[in-house]
Amino acid sequence: NNVTVSGVLTHAANSNINASTITQSLFRLIYQVNGNLIVNTTGNIHANEKGYPSGFGPGGGATTTSGSPGGSHGGLGGYGSDAAASPVYDDLVFPYLPGSGGGNRSCCTGVGHGGGVVILTVTGNSTLSGTIGVNGRSSSDSNSGPGAGGSILLITSGLSGSGTTTAQAGWYTSGVGRAGGGGGGRISIWC
Repeated sequence: NNVTVSGVLTHAANSNINASTITQSLFRLIYQVNGNLIVNTTGNIHANEKGYPSGFGPGGGATTTSGSPGGSHGGLGGYGSDAAASPVYDDLVFPYLPGSGGGNRSCCTGVGHGGGVVILTVTGNSTLSGTIGVNGRSSSDSNSGPGAGGSILLITSGLSGSGTTTAQAGWYTSGVGRAGGGGGGRISIWC
């Protein structure tokens, strides 16, 4: 059965994670297509800003009074003036984990969520004219770290089209501060 995506396909945000629930199941978009996958120019498969919340995840940034680090994932988050970034993680070949959240300044919460996870297994060919994105959330507070990019894993018999795949870290939307930037995510495509 062929699948055509002309609108938005996404998963729920991983927003209710805290210290006691960090090991519970995470939301991910995992989809198997037994045929061809067509993502039209208006198609958007994404899990932008739907990864680990601020300060959480294997590469989560620490909360500080000023200058928190960005979240890490495939790339190392930037060091903040008050704390170092956490190490990179996840499988290079078969990435499956969300991006970590950036560190919050002690006054602010919910700033830099990481990107989520999109795993697509396609038995036929994939035509990508739209987008697949798992970008981290940007930070509006220049002293709180942005989130890291998430994970895209695409396994397909063939790939064509001029669409885009992105696992970008968040950035700052205002000012120059003391926080570190987010780290990039992971994209793995098997044809």
